[in-house]
Amino acid sequence: MRKQAVEVQANCPKCSTISTTEESFTISLAKDWRAPYLAFFVERTLPSNSKLAYKLKKTVKRYFVDGSILYRKGFNGEPLRCLGNTESHQVMQEIHAGECGEHQGMKKLHRQLLSFGYYWPTMKRDAHDFVKKCHTCQIHANLSHKPPTLL
Repeated sequence: MRKQAVEVQANCPKCSTISTTEESFTISLAKDWRAPYLAFFVERTLPSNSKLAYKLKKTVKRYFVDGSILYRKGFNGEPLRCLGNTESHQVMQEIHAGECGEHQGMKKLHRQLLSFGYYWPTMKRDAHDFVKKCHTCQIHANLSHKPPTLL
């Protein structure tokens, strides 16, 4: 495993460009949850807010950077690639309706995302919302035969 040089260039207060020798991408500091972790690993800087800095210090042990990609240490040892909002929506859509398993439920979708090696903080909630919005899942879902009022 070779290490790459990572540098952070601040163009504006809301954006930061992280570039390596092979790839370059921009992370919006205001919207992306990975930005404080990457800034800590690259520049060793903490957020100015003391509560955010305390939270970052406590949780930074679970994360590491390889190249310019942030990973979280999984529960059984394997690294989980940390995804942003747009990437997570694409991955969830591919796993939910792709060859991995046709239109599985919220719990199975969450487990498959973890088994494929992906992570983001709101995985369970996003998987639940995604399954609730899937039209095909709602049509073929188990019907509730309970009466709407108490007997």
